[in-house]
Amino acid sequence: MINQTPNYLTANSIIATLLKRKHTEKTLTFQAELLSNVHDALTATDENFNITYWNKGSEEIFGWTAQEALGKSIFDLFGKNQDAINQLLIEGYYEGEMYFRRKDETYILVEIRAKAIRSPNGQFKGIMTSSRDITERKQAEKALQESEKKFRTLVDQAAQMLFLHDDEGHIIDVNQKAVAQLGYTREELLQMHVFDLDPDAVQRDDKNWLWKNWPTGGEAITFETRQRRKDGSIYPAEVTASKIVLNDTTYVLCLVQDITERKQFEKVLIESEMKFRDLAETLQLTARRKDKFLAILSHEIRNPLAAMRMALSLLEQDSLDGEQAKKAKEILNRQVTHLSSLIDDLLDIPRITQNKIVLQKKQLELNELVAKTINSFRFLFQEKGIRLEIKLAPTSLYVEADEIRLTQVVENLLHNAAKFTANNGITQVTVFKDNFQQNAIIQIKDSGIGMEPEILSHIFEPFIQADTSLDRSASGLGLGLALVKDLVELHDGKVTAHSEGLGKGSEFIVSLPLVSTEQVEQVAVETNRILPPNPQRRRRVLIIDDNRDIAEILSSLLEKEGHEVMVAYNGTQGIANARQFRPEVLICDIGLPGLNGYQVAQTFRTDEELKDVILISLTGYTQPEELQRAQEAGFQYQLSKPVDLETLIQALDQIEPTAPASSNS
Repeated sequence: MINQTPNYLTANSIIATLLKRKHTEKTLTFQAELLSNVHDALTATDENFNITYWNKGSEEIFGWTAQEALGKSIFDLFGKNQDAINQLLIEGYYEGEMYFRRKDETYILVEIRAKAIRSPNGQFKGIMTSSRDITERKQAEKALQESEKKFRTLVDQAAQMLFLHDDEGHIIDVNQKAVAQLGYTREELLQMHVFDLDPDAVQRDDKNWLWKNWPTGGEAITFETRQRRKDGSIYPAEVTASKIVLNDTTYVLCLVQDITERKQFEKVLIESEMKFRDLAETLQLTARRKDKFLAILSHEIRNPLAAMRMALSLLEQDSLDGEQAKKAKEILNRQVTHLSSLIDDLLDIPRITQNKIVLQKKQLELNELVAKTINSFRFLFQEKGIRLEIKLAPTSLYVEADEIRLTQVVENLLHNAAKFTANNGITQVTVFKDNFQQNAIIQIKDSGIGMEPEILSHIFEPFIQADTSLDRSASGLGLGLALVKDLVELHDGKVTAHSEGLGKGSEFIVSLPLVSTEQVEQVAVETNRILPPNPQRRRRVLIIDDNRDIAEILSSLLEKEGHEVMVAYNGTQGIANARQFRPEVLICDIGLPGLNGYQVAQTFRTDEELKDVILISLTGYTQPEELQRAQEAGFQYQLSKPVDLETLIQALDQIEPTAPASSNS
């Protein structure tokens, strides 16, 4: 019996089969359309490498249409790359880049992926390839590489070091200049932090220090720091840092310049500037000293000249008696000696500095030389009542010296002690042997005005004086001690000065090398004697001048002319005398001890009893500003030393007691 399937079941199966086939065809068609529209070139071949599939991407990339390509050997279109074929057959795949010829005979660079197709039993059935035209990409990559190479070359050839680091300071890139300067390799630097190069980093342990100091506007900043090389050496550097934002990440680009040479130049410049400043100050000081010296020189020369001219006028009087002539001769002798001393000092300084002094050396016994010099200068101390204490060495001290020049040294020191020691003071002269140094020592110590430290450090320079007051009670050019130093050094010796300060006296020590030592008896030296001061003389016209010679000779001359004269030697005494004497005319020096001439004039002008006195200044200070100052102080007439007697007498004859203020020089 035959079992027959119902007809409706057979029909349903057929319909289901047809529907399934239709769905498969649609799926295949959709997939084919997808593959056909892919931009990459998709191809397939059979086992003989004849093309069986060629999509639109293949047409666009290679130029042949599907109709032109299908059925043709892939080798006919592109040529045969045996290495690629061998790899496909052996390994089953191939990936690489190769040049393909297009239909238009141009060549393009293609990135290709190929896979071998095999049956389940392993039989080769053909290949499938996916190709992409990378010609433009490769050209862009090549251009980028060339650009990067040019940029790297430019960066590496830059004169400055270049560092790129992240916002925490980790170095990302450096140029060749940084490698050469620091001594590290590029690889070593790329493993480092910027603080690893900074010897002062321990002072900035806060990693955000750079951002904290960055301007709010974000512009570049420039600062100086120091960098440490691999060998440990440190150099100064100037850093210009700029923010750079790449892909939302902030970096810092630093241009670093080694400024060692600049710093050295700045140091030299600063030192040169300091030297020039010091030189300028020295020149200014020299100019001030020169001006001061010229003013002092004028004063010191005019004073003795004034006394000498007046003494000569006194000698020319017909009725001059013997006592006045004797006084005039004494004044002339003293002032000529004083002028000669000033001129000698002025000439000796350039002679010594120009090495024009020739010493006539011989063996001298120092005790004898000092004693002889003291005897010649004893009167200076006696006039001021200064006690002169002398202690010579118990044995003979011989030195190799020029007798005249060594005597000049002792004279200048004695003159200095007498000049700066007040009345009734003490001066001690000691000669002894320094056994340790084998030197002969002359020590001169006084109880005078002393010196401030700033004066003490320059006391042996020309034109320096401890007494810089207007009264010039201690006269001189300020050359004596400079000569002492130069002459002592010419004898291979040394001179030093000491003082505890103003009002505490001074000490000068001369050290000279000994020649030999012989036992001699101690030289007895007579101690000083105080001469009584000259009695004050009262006359008619009031004269105030601290130079006794000028005051005395002027009073004598005016007395001869019939004037009643009174003399005072300082401002305080003069004012006191004026209130008693009631003069009509005051002849007053400017540089007075105590109250100076300007202060005396101002006192007269403000005193009801003395305001009508005619004031005449008689001074060696003759600079325009000094004459102007005298007029402003109340002097109606200004006469310069040395004054001509006839001029003075004519002025006195013409002056009326109530004459108005005027100026005449």
